[in-house]
Amino acid sequence: MRYENIEPVAAGFYNIAEKIGFYSLLPRTAEQAAATYYILSLIALVFGRFACTALMKFIKPRILLASLAIIAFILCLITIYSQGFSGVYALVGISGCMSLMFPTIYAIGITGLKDDTKIGGSGMVMAIAGAAVLTQIQGIVSDQAGSIKLAYWVPAFAFLVIAYYGLVISRKIRETLYQ
Repeated sequence: MRYENIEPVAAGFYNIAEKIGFYSLLPRTAEQAAATYYILSLIALVFGRFACTALMKFIKPRILLASLAIIAFILCLITIYSQGFSGVYALVGISGCMSLMFPTIYAIGITGLKDDTKIGGSGMVMAIAGAAVLTQIQGIVSDQAGSIKLAYWVPAFAFLVIAYYGLVISRKIRETLYQ
C-alpha cells in the first residue's frame, strides 16, 4: 500500500475538528438563545451549500475552498475580539463557510487514486473520529485562558490549514496526477 496523498486526510481531520469545536463552544448564552443561534447557523450551512454548489460552476473548487477557509478565519478573529452580537453573527457566518469544506476536501482527496479510492476515502472518514482531539485542545485552551472566545483560535488554526490545503496542496496533487 502506498502512502501518497495523505494531505487530504489531514485536511479532513482539521475540517471536522473545526466543525466540532465550532458547534461545541457557543459563548455563554442562555439555552433558548443558543438554540436560536444554532438553528441560524444550520440555515447558513444549508444556504451556503447551495450557493457554493452554484459558484463551483464559475470558480475552481480548490479556490472556493481556500476562499471560504480564509473568510472563516477572519470571522473567527471577529468572534474572538468583538463585543456583543457581532461575534455571534460571525459564528453563524462561519457555518455558511463550512458548508462546502468536507465534500470538497473529500472529492479533491480521492481524485486520481484509482484502485486506492476506497482506502483513501476510508482514511478521510476515519479522520472524523480523530478530529475530536482538537476539541479537547479547544477545551483546554478555554479552561487555561479562562475565555471561551480565546479557544476559537483552535478552529481558526484549522481554517488556515484548510486554506493552505486548498491553495497549495490540492494544486500539487492535481499537478502530480497530470504529469
